[in-house]
Amino acid sequence: MANGKPGDHPLTDLLKHGIRLFPDDICDSIVEINVIDPYAFQHDYEIGAVDWDGFNARYGEWIEWYRDGRFDVARAFLHGKLALANAIVNRKSPR
Repeated sequence: MANGKPGDHPLTDLLKHGIRLFPDDICDSIVEINVIDPYAFQHDYEIGAVDWDGFNARYGEWIEWYRDGRFDVARAFLHGKLALANAIVNRKSPR
């Protein structure tokens, strides 16, 4: 089970421990999104009630992307995540 220690997950490695496993542009995008929306990469779920396809669609398959070197997929995922984070911020901003 995940415990949040270094080496546990590529996202927590970056966001909690400052360990940059992905190329710089991907790490920079992750940090940018996290600044805009600190909840963008956080999740709560009940054990046994996880819809993994929905979970991965929302939070990404970071371990697989890192292991397989599928950085293009990570970049595409982050592009959509950044657009969503910006849309949420713009919706909350007073006009």
